[in-house]
Amino acid sequence: MSKTIERDMRARISAIALVAAMAWFLPWLIAHADISKPWVSLPFLAATLIVCAASLVSVVNRWQRAIPLPTPVALGDEPRIAVIIPTLGEPLRLLDRTVRSVLEQDWPHEQLWVLISDDAGDPRVRDLVNDLALSFPEASLRYHEPPRYGDPRRHGEAKAGNLNSALALLPPDIAFVETRDADDLVGDHSFLRQTVGQLLSQERLAFVQTAKAGEVSPHDPFDNQQPHFFQCAMLSRYAANAVFPCGSGVVWRRVALHEIGDFPIWNLVEDLHSGLEALRHGWEGCYLPILGAYAQHSPEDLPNFIKQRGTWALDTVRLTLWAPKHGLNLRQRLQFYELGLFYMQGPATLVFLLSPILGFLAHWYPVVTTTNDFIVHFWPFAAALELYLVLVHRPMSLEQLWRARLVWAGLCFVYARACVLAVLGGRTGKPRYRVTRKENTYAWHWQQITPHVLLLTALFGAMAWSLATHGLLSSFDVGSAYWAVLYGLLMVGFIRLSWHGLDLRPRASRARRRRVVQARGEWVAPIAAPPLVQGAAPRSLEAVRALETRIGEWGRAIEDPASERVAHESVPVTAPAVAES
Repeated sequence: MSKTIERDMRARISAIALVAAMAWFLPWLIAHADISKPWVSLPFLAATLIVCAASLVSVVNRWQRAIPLPTPVALGDEPRIAVIIPTLGEPLRLLDRTVRSVLEQDWPHEQLWVLISDDAGDPRVRDLVNDLALSFPEASLRYHEPPRYGDPRRHGEAKAGNLNSALALLPPDIAFVETRDADDLVGDHSFLRQTVGQLLSQERLAFVQTAKAGEVSPHDPFDNQQPHFFQCAMLSRYAANAVFPCGSGVVWRRVALHEIGDFPIWNLVEDLHSGLEALRHGWEGCYLPILGAYAQHSPEDLPNFIKQRGTWALDTVRLTLWAPKHGLNLRQRLQFYELGLFYMQGPATLVFLLSPILGFLAHWYPVVTTTNDFIVHFWPFAAALELYLVLVHRPMSLEQLWRARLVWAGLCFVYARACVLAVLGGRTGKPRYRVTRKENTYAWHWQQITPHVLLLTALFGAMAWSLATHGLLSSFDVGSAYWAVLYGLLMVGFIRLSWHGLDLRPRASRARRRRVVQARGEWVAPIAAPPLVQGAAPRSLEAVRALETRIGEWGRAIEDPASERVAHESVPVTAPAVAES
């Protein structure tokens, strides 16, 4: 496969330091475990082993990154492409913009076959498709209503069943199929030219996945952009030929889909499992770091966000535990195991939060040691782990990484529940899928953060009692204090998300603010997502980082009102789909 490989020496040095610190800390921890209190020591040991296993697998998987060499389709050589847009009740305005973005990219209309597959059977969607067909007469736009759930003609539930029904309608001369969510705009004007070019140049390439972004609030409080995944992890997955589709902004080779039995129906969502099956059958996957999908909506109310991330967690843990993996090599297996280990750290986080409470209140500790001995063995491991997290996630800023970590920590209850359901459900226990809402409900969602508040109250109450009773310089547990402070700060940040979107200022203050804003002329439309490619895909990882810098500047323009005003005055505001490259 044509790709360029980069080896980040700073990240590698931090990885070696982490492994050395782990080799220093872990045997000591096992040797000093308090076996007389197994209800404390054994869960703590298990949680620590999960973190260490996840860290070791991460070190191996992130050892190198890769990007594909650009092979854009030449003008005049464009093959006919099918674009399937499954929909189930999404707002019409979102669907309309998505279809238009597909038609307005750099690809001949006569070579586009677009199918809107409507599971809701909404006559308004049919009318919208008819109107768009009149507006773009050279393209082929079609409406399709798949068989209902339970109909024997339907192959699969939810989105997989929708897509499989649409696949059956494809003309026989079409070799490549794009799938795009109904609310995802085409982010890069040359999306098809770049992705199809990769498929044409490599005959064993099953699919090409691109980067995803979306419309989020300032500073992306819910980590919906996921730069740790699309700017870091996916480049390492590509180096190991372990890329998987992400549901949208992906183009498939039709023959590869047919070989794996079309979109799989075993898991909750089809994207991760379809990639695994393609790799098991000897196909290859490609990750192209261009902005292929720009979501017009991102879940930014806690119930909807928890629903989405809970589905991802359950789906991934089920696949890690029960899906067949024969046909994958060791590097590919480790990449998929890393996904499962990430979610298994949810129960581990709960253990790290509960252990200090027992230590502060009852003096039940998982290890028998002195404070100095604990500091000598534990702190090198903790420092090495923090350094590794910072360097392996470059070019993310420390602020971005902290926001991601507070989301990970706050979802520990969700991840723990997903692990339990995956284990108890077994290979055949598939829960029912629920669609993520495309509109946010802004309120104080106190029910979702009640466990966090209770846990934090017990944690800091126990620590305060220990300080008042024993004092800082006597028998105060420094190790427990570390876990309490770290995860306490992360939890507090997550709790704040429960009232995201609410304006908590007094009504009079809000009215004054509106008058000031209108007087300053600060009302601006959303800033367009930038195209990541200027005529061709990046040729090196340095070029990718330069493009990431541009993305960061665009993100800061969204986050900073002052920059927003400058951008509004200096460039025309357009939809991301029509941003020219």
